[in-house]
Amino acid sequence: MKNPSCDACDGLRAAPSPAGDYAVATGAGLAAFFLFMLTLGPTITGEDSGEFVTAAVSLGIPHPPGYPLYCLLGHGFSWLPIGEAAWRVSLMSAVFAAGAVSLLAWTLLHLTHSRVAAFFGALVFAGSREFWAQAVVADVYTLNLFLMAACFLLLLQWSETRRRRTLFLFALVFGLVNAVVKPILKFFATPLIWLTLGVGLLVINALMLQLTSWLAERLTLAFHVTEFFWDAVIGALIITFVSMVLHAVIPDPKN
Repeated sequence: MKNPSCDACDGLRAAPSPAGDYAVATGAGLAAFFLFMLTLGPTITGEDSGEFVTAAVSLGIPHPPGYPLYCLLGHGFSWLPIGEAAWRVSLMSAVFAAGAVSLLAWTLLHLTHSRVAAFFGALVFAGSREFWAQAVVADVYTLNLFLMAACFLLLLQWSETRRRRTLFLFALVFGLVNAVVKPILKFFATPLIWLTLGVGLLVINALMLQLTSWLAERLTLAFHVTEFFWDAVIGALIITFVSMVLHAVIPDPKN
């Protein structure tokens, strides 16, 4: 006999209706965007906002690693016929932050099959202190998060459908992520690599191998790292050695 309490649980779960799922994801994004617009910085704010606004408006180059994708997109927003330049570039942060919230709602729909959990879970994330703070100023973090959320959702969809088109789209988005996120990681990891005389790079590569293994297991791919030292560290050592050989053999076109 079916437990009567399960009827209430079934009512919270998403019915097989794409229109309803679209409404939940879009509604979460719009609600977050409304919140961000109410609190959007009207002009230059603290931290690096002045530098990023100047670089976006003039198509200049901010501090390393330069953030070319952010500057190109920000330059497009700077042409909007409303507000001052700083407000327009900050608006881009709000747009991508709202897009990330919408993608999070889609991801939660896939994982929980509950529209209530997806909608309110995404809104709780939108109202978190750090994310909200970055969504209302001119900075690169919401663009990074939007692209990462898109990559995760595409991989999740591909794991369910195995469609090549989804995988190709993921590769395109991941290329954009690599252009934005990889320079940031290299920039912040440089002091660690220097202080450890290169050993830090080995540890970072080992951790990346373990992260890849974790994602592969959830996507039912045949890639496994069972032990940190024998698999991850030695694997990272091999990757580092091969990279050094290839760098020595293949000339750098920039030099």
